Amino acid sequence: MYYPSSISPSPVQCAFSSIEWTVPLSLSSPEIALLQSVEENPLEYTIAEYMEAFQYARLLLKLLDQVMGPSQPGILSKVGLDQSPFEQEEAMEYLQKDKTGVVTHFVMTKLFDLIHILSQDPTDKVKLTTIFFANQQLIDDWRPLLQILYRQGDAFAQRNAALCISYLLRAGCEEKHWNMEDDLQALISWLTSRLQSSHSTDSLSVVTPTLCVLGGCPLARVILDQQGGIGYTSRHLRLFCLPKEKQNQRKYNIPTIQQVYEMCFCVWTMSFDLLSQESLSSSSSMQQSFVRGGIIPALCQLLALAPREKVIRLCLATLRNLMLVEATSASSSSEQQHYRETYLNEMVACHAPQCIEQLLGRTNWSDDSECLEDLLALQKALNRHTLTLTQWKVYQAELESGQLSWGILHTEDFFRQHIRQMEGPKGDFEPVKKLLSLLMQNMHTDDDESLAICLFDIGEFIWQYPNGRAIAKRLGIREIVLQLLDHPSTTVQTHALQCMSKLLIQHNWRSTTTAVVSPLAKNN
Repeated sequence: MYYPSSISPSPVQCAFSSIEWTVPLSLSSPEIALLQSVEENPLEYTIAEYMEAFQYARLLLKLLDQVMGPSQPGILSKVGLDQSPFEQEEAMEYLQKDKTGVVTHFVMTKLFDLIHILSQDPTDKVKLTTIFFANQQLIDDWRPLLQILYRQGDAFAQRNAALCISYLLRAGCEEKHWNMEDDLQALISWLTSRLQSSHSTDSLSVVTPTLCVLGGCPLARVILDQQGGIGYTSRHLRLFCLPKEKQNQRKYNIPTIQQVYEMCFCVWTMSFDLLSQESLSSSSSMQQSFVRGGIIPALCQLLALAPREKVIRLCLATLRNLMLVEATSASSSSEQQHYRETYLNEMVACHAPQCIEQLLGRTNWSDDSECLEDLLALQKALNRHTLTLTQWKVYQAELESGQLSWGILHTEDFFRQHIRQMEGPKGDFEPVKKLLSLLMQNMHTDDDESLAICLFDIGEFIWQYPNGRAIAKRLGIREIVLQLLDHPSTTVQTHALQCMSKLLIQHNWRSTTTAVVSPLAKNN
């Protein structure tokens, strides 16, 4: 299981030894002596005995409570997580100007070190559940940690607070009959809100290490799924996969490779719940999330990009778990077969077979037997599944995944052969509605290729399906296509114009396209 043994240090760590434990702090002489003793000896030595560990934990939480007053965060809260430690002189300037902020960093550094050690090397008497819990509940002294999460600024303190809380709650969940659900709900609600609104790499760095820790807690994974965690995570992974020129155009910062790894790790742990017989009550909901959240296209895009081997391993392992759903689950066989087929369809539509072939040919996996095993298993399963798919099924899978790319599925010949299937199994023209939905979803994104393909496919339906023009007008396609005539991309403009020409002109739309430009400009 993942334990972030090394996280970026506080930028003012050089000032910790110069902190004076006086006003506005209120500590007794024995408490000050304990702080000094810990600084003079290895932490493992101090917390080897229960009473010393208990007193030190309570002292750190008491300090945190004292600095979490009504005052606004100081200048230290404006320093980002990517800031390397200041030299002694600059760190001392922060101590003089923002003592409360430096003390907060001190406490959050020491508290994380204490909790991290106890989570990795507990004893019967000295462990997280004996130091931080009473009567099967977290002690009240932990509440200032929650306050830090919702306090404006100070990414360092927020990240460490979230990590500390996640370790404590996970430890509580590992004890039988201890109810941590309400506290987990509160923490994960904060996490998902940050994932939903993260506008900077600092903002993501606050939450992604905690996602990894919670990945080891079954109840946390269920709650994370219920609160939309898979969908929010896949959105950030897709941002990472954008071409560099598109990344530079976006107002949101792109995740770092470490953040991508940590998000993939969390998704990988969640994929095991689809295989576990103990998770049947929640697996159906999570199965739907793996489809609706768009995580398979994101993983396939990462495979194509191949940013780091550690990311590739997690992507392959997650996709293989999805491939194994039907074989290992004890729930309804028909339901499992449906989801497994859906997962495989999405993988084919997102070009996973081609990515796997490239990875097998490009890299020597002889030193990584697990990764090679995943590659070969996926290759075999996807090749076998591809043989069962018609062109139309592959097209349907592309629509469901939302990952459209030019090829034989987007040509006049394809639509000539399959135009009647655009009616959908219920005769409600569901494929056309799906194209329209994708068109609307991508109107304000940088995915020009998907926009152009949607316009082309809709245009082919209008042109080749009997009464296609009337159906398109009834679905409101004209109004949406009109908006794309002024799109910044000339490719999108061209396909929007061609689509509108097919809608307005029954025959010879190619030769009359230029004549349509002027009236369209007036209507627009």
